[in-house]
Amino acid sequence: MKKHILSVAALFCLFTANPGSGCAKTVAALNENNETGTSEAAPAAPKKKNSSMSFIFLGDMHYCDTKFYDLDAMLAEKAGDHRQITKTYAPVTEANWNDQIAQLKQVVKNTVPEVKCIVQLGDISEGLANYEGAADLMAENVTKVLRDTKMGVPWVLAKGNHDITGVGAYKQDARDAFGKYYVPFIKEQTGCQNVNEGNYVYRNGDCLFVALDSWNNKVDQVKFAKDAFEGSDAKYKFVIMHEPIVPVSERCWFFLKNDSEKREELLNVIAANKAIILCGHLHRYSVLRRNTESGPVVQVMAASVTNLKRKSTPGYELGLKQYGEYLVDWKPDFNPDNAEWRREVLRKEAEFVDYYKLSDLAGYGVINIDGKKGKVTMTYYSAFSDTPYDSVDLSELLNGK
Repeated sequence: MKKHILSVAALFCLFTANPGSGCAKTVAALNENNETGTSEAAPAAPKKKNSSMSFIFLGDMHYCDTKFYDLDAMLAEKAGDHRQITKTYAPVTEANWNDQIAQLKQVVKNTVPEVKCIVQLGDISEGLANYEGAADLMAENVTKVLRDTKMGVPWVLAKGNHDITGVGAYKQDARDAFGKYYVPFIKEQTGCQNVNEGNYVYRNGDCLFVALDSWNNKVDQVKFAKDAFEGSDAKYKFVIMHEPIVPVSERCWFFLKNDSEKREELLNVIAANKAIILCGHLHRYSVLRRNTESGPVVQVMAASVTNLKRKSTPGYELGLKQYGEYLVDWKPDFNPDNAEWRREVLRKEAEFVDYYKLSDLAGYGVINIDGKKGKVTMTYYSAFSDTPYDSVDLSELLNGK
């Protein structure tokens, strides 16, 4: 396998207290075998001049096993979900998971500068618990599977809708299981003890990761992001969340879609802090730039649900000329009842979007921080490849180039 040569590395792992995270000043200490992240009290280390590092980011993965379900009940109550579980996600997990993890291990091993964490952007699990105890079984097994990967760097998780979804009477069970298993896992991996459902702030070197939670109504997500940014002196900032904030496809599935004023406020907070949005949800790869009064916002979406054919090239690619209401006409069979609303949404967004690409290629991304040049670049690969599919200079996009 080719080395992912990106830059010369020099990194320290530093977690800094701020109003968004409530984390004590700690230094992340990997255990003796570098299997999981832990933390121990230590004085804040002085900044190094070169804060170069890399990290991997992944979209939805939908880890799935048929043993998690009452399949007869699922077939009777949710035939579509039964089909997804038995025909797509369970077979794909069985066929591809180990090889996908092996590929990521090689990336961790060979990338320069050093990979310091793996960011997974929600829907790590297929979810859909449909009997008593199923949600706990899923969450316990998925977090164990992640520990067993022994990646040597922390997993940094965003909460996805499937991670908290149960069927019928088991909806609350799924939400409770997230708190029982995923929250402790996040704490263990990041060393940050102030995790409010899917909201937390994680610092690694000179990178700040602000995890937003579309389904945590107890927290004002805009204020959370603003407080986290204001409380940190990190040079490089990322918002990690499951849903995109800027609509990407014909589906118009995006955060705060019913509150345009609040969404604009959030976009301005992100732009003012030159943060980059990393998201998933749509099972697509995308990069776009959306302008605000406070400057441009760059949003990167990853798709990591593989298929049995292990495609290494996309089925389609769209560019800026296709962004806007064309997307609705491109997929006319999707939810025609709200097609006019989606056209209007995309028509308005197109006025502010000046960079856009979209494809259906499942894979993984590597973000490189060049501390000497102050430069952030992103390279995207198909899931089982070390040959780049796409590379984008995110710093140039943030600077309006």
